[in-house]
This record gives sequence, structure tokens and C-alpha cells, in this order.
Amino acid sequence: MTTLEQLQKLQPLQKVHYSTNLMDDQLRNPTPELLEVFRLCRSVPISIDLNGQKAIQAAAELANKSSLPLCLNFSPWAESRCPAEVPTPGSHELYREIVLFSQFLSAVKLWISDAAPVAAILLDDERYAEHGPIMETYRNALYDVAKQMFPTAAVEYYSFGGIGPCAYGNGWSLPNEQFTLSEKGDAWSVALYAVPQIEWTQRSFGETVSAATERGGLTKPVVPWIALGCGLEPQADQFHKWVWDWPYGYQYSNIIGRQVNNPWYAAQGERFGPWNRATHAVFYPGASGEGSGAPLVDKDGMPRATTWIKHFVAYVRGAHGVNSIEGL
Repeated sequence: MTTLEQLQKLQPLQKVHYSTNLMDDQLRNPTPELLEVFRLCRSVPISIDLNGQKAIQAAAELANKSSLPLCLNFSPWAESRCPAEVPTPGSHELYREIVLFSQFLSAVKLWISDAAPVAAILLDDERYAEHGPIMETYRNALYDVAKQMFPTAAVEYYSFGGIGPCAYGNGWSLPNEQFTLSEKGDAWSVALYAVPQIEWTQRSFGETVSAATERGGLTKPVVPWIALGCGLEPQADQFHKWVWDWPYGYQYSNIIGRQVNNPWYAAQGERFGPWNRATHAVFYPGASGEGSGAPLVDKDGMPRATTWIKHFVAYVRGAHGVNSIEGL
């Protein structure tokens, strides 16, 4: 059975899964496999600063035909637009970025018209990680602009309050210190980028939920950002490093698919983690590798998440209680 046939046999995920940036050509000329990924994830992604008008309109048309919502991605304070290494309060660069964000959203709103609703706006804000107090005002301004343009969309930051394993102290980080955690936002989130490390994955999510509950109660979801077929691989000479093509077994993607999505695991929270707090999830990277329409290698000729879609099949199977990786 081909990978496409395997995808076609699957039911959509119980929880909506958004994803990060896809290339223009993937949206303008989607492969049959990619269309199935959209169906199963129950959303279509757009990058408002990287995708062009034709790609954005094509994504909106796809979403409309399939009755799916859109997810908008934006990476603020890009070095090409904000070259200063340290942000200066009141600087024109920071204000220009807010204006640019507003202009991007205005253009997207015009281009997509009423073709599809925007369900989420994901902000990957990692540039000024050590300057949370300075950046809080500007991050709040981004949130306000997003809500003004798309009032019903959830506006969420990557790794807002996220906790993960580290090589110092007791082995676990504090909630992501690039934020003050007082910023406006509709969710906490945590990067789960070491899927084969099951205990790390469970504890990262559980610790982030505990921190979110301690600071804000039960009002906001905690969103896992999940890497399939790539991620932070432990190394002999360093704690870990990002590997774009990590050949771990498909069973691990099947396991995380079960735990994030299947209510039985949420009901066993003390054992597996409080997955009921994950009302939705995000894939980083988005659909990649064979069958996705994305390049199989990067600009240096290195493989790039070549087995992502097969890991995705394993993940969706696990979500629906099919504890099998047969045929992958």
C-alpha cells in the first residue's frame, strides 16, 4: 500500500493540528499526500511574511473547498528587518515591525476575503530571547493588532512558558525566560522536539502544564509543538542538537499520537501526562520530505525530514488507537 493510500484510509485527528510554514509551491501545487495531511490535521497553514499573494489565495481556496480553517504564521523582529542585536525601547525598528505586521494581516484579510476563517495566529518570536521586559510592550501590541484584524482567532506564541530538559541545574529549565509570562496571549506552549525520548516528552508537557496552572489557573490551553522525523537528538559530545533527518522508529510517533489525542491517556494523567490541557497542537516543521512537495534536501544538500509523512501516518494511527506501524 502506498503512503497516499495509507493516508486516505485514516480519519481526521480528534484535535485540530496547525502547522508552521510551507513553501509557496506546496500551497499553489499541493501533492495528493499534502491534501490528505490538511484533511487529517483539519487546518491549512499560511506564512504571512514568507508566502506570496498567489500562494495565500491558493491556500484559502483549498481551505474553502474542504471547509477547513486557516492558520497564520509570522516571525516578528526578523534580523533582516531588525538588525540591532539588542532591542532599544521606543526604537523605530520595533514600531515598524508592528506596522508591518498590521499591513501583512490587512493584505491577507483582503486576499482571502471570506474564503475561510482564520482560527489561529502563531507567532514564532525567538529573536530577542534575553530581553523579555523590554519586548513585553511590543509583543502586547502584536497581540492587539492580531485581535483587531481577526477577533476570533487564537493568538499564540511558540514556547510561551515552555519547560524542557537542559544540561544544567536539576536538568529541567525554568518556564521559557524569553517572556515575562505577563504578555497577552491565548495559550501556553511547549516544544516537544525529542519524540523518541518518551519520558522527556511527557515531563516537558506536564511541567509546563503545572507552571501554567500555578500562574494562570486552568483558563488557557497548553499547546504542544511537535517535531516528526527530526528534532533535538542527544549527542555524545553535547547535550543535544537539532537534526533535520532523525531516523528514529515510527513507533515513537505512534505513541505520541496516542497520548496527545486519545482521551484514554488524558484520563491516566498521573501516568502519561495531563494531555486534556492540549486542546490542539502544532507541527514544526510542517509537512516535509517525500510526498509533501517540499525539497528533500536543504541548501547544503543535507536530508530534510524525508520521512515526515510516514511518521505522520504513524501519529494519526496512534491517535485513533491503531497501535501499528505495519507497512511504513
